[in-house]
Amino acid sequence: MCHAACWRARLDRICYAATADDTKTYGRPGAARPRGQFVLPDADRNLPVQQRLRDEMLEVWRAFQAQAGSLP
Repeated sequence: MCHAACWRARLDRICYAATADDTKTYGRPGAARPRGQFVLPDADRNLPVQQRLRDEMLEVWRAFQAQAGSLP
């Protein structure tokens, strides 16, 4: 998700489930490169972020990997 687009849309916060490390483990390794506002400490960001539902997200990712591994 583009941080700048969220800021311009005047959202009051960004909620996310997966961390960059989660993406390296379960997703595409090259895709996890946080930058810009996401590398700043929470207090220095112009739009707060909040992690939510990580355990539920991991269940879905693990189920997908199990299914994808069984495909021909």
